[in-house]
Amino acid sequence: MKLFEQKSLLSETIIKFDEQLNLSQGISFKNVYFSYPLSNDKLAKMNQQFYESNKSSTNQSLTLQKNAQENYTLAQSNLNDESEIFLESEQIQNKVTKNTLENVSFEIQKGQYVSFVGKSGSGKSTITKLLLRLYDPNSGSVFFDDKNAKNIAIKQIKQSIGYVSQDPTLLDNDILYNITYGCEEYSEEDLLKVCDYSGVSEFAFDKKRFPEGLKTLIGANGSKLSGGQKQRIAIARALLKKPSILILDEATSSLDAESEHTVQKYIDQLIESQKHSLTIIVIAHRLSTVVKSDKIFVMEKGQLKEEGTHEELIQKNNIYKKLVMHQISKHIEE
Repeated sequence: MKLFEQKSLLSETIIKFDEQLNLSQGISFKNVYFSYPLSNDKLAKMNQQFYESNKSSTNQSLTLQKNAQENYTLAQSNLNDESEIFLESEQIQNKVTKNTLENVSFEIQKGQYVSFVGKSGSGKSTITKLLLRLYDPNSGSVFFDDKNAKNIAIKQIKQSIGYVSQDPTLLDNDILYNITYGCEEYSEEDLLKVCDYSGVSEFAFDKKRFPEGLKTLIGANGSKLSGGQKQRIAIARALLKKPSILILDEATSSLDAESEHTVQKYIDQLIESQKHSLTIIVIAHRLSTVVKSDKIFVMEKGQLKEEGTHEELIQKNNIYKKLVMHQISKHIEE
């Protein structure tokens, strides 16, 4: 088996197992897999070991999910479209990284565009993982409306939250396959709409560069695409399942300046067009991208220190303003 075929098989394995296993298991495997170059034999062995070693974990996870679904049943597959998000805690610790959130409580209303900002290690990523139920808080709770996230099946959380990371996983297939993967029902109108919103249309329908359009093969993990093109496909995939919540987790941080500008342009247009109908949560690395947020949450050392609009936080002349001034000075130096 060719290396790129083996990697594609493993990539699909990760996503399929992700439907059954605890999310952190699938993501941990994905991170190891994409971080290290492996030979054909090692990849094949890794693939087999992954299936065998997780057989019992799969059964346990399926039992846990079945129990959760029995304890909490929804008429629809998605969370309530009117859901608000509440997080309240005295202390929440990430058992893997040991990062801790202390006395963090906030509310995000339906249709709001909110951003979390702060230095590396401030707790932004921990909040994202809690919302996605990559792990549950050992003290404190996450609520979607009045429903404790612990009582909602992980599959339902995944169906209702679109997530775009800074390093999306793509499969060795065509653009269409990567956008529609995991989405059971969609119309051609839905597909064209998300291609427009995400900016996929700009390059995929360019007959000179992409004569096959959406049927263009993209290579292992999108090797034939630019970083910006891969991100736009990831955004389209997240939107196609019509989530009630969209999380953009430093979605442009790994891109070069030109690609970042292009992707950010489409993110801004998406936010403007979906405002008040889609709840959008941005984990930001560049503060220039959060200025128009309905609310900005400022994290520092695992604590929520400030919240408000850009104008309100600048007026406070505290942590947020210092972060803004620091980034401005770095930009000038560059």
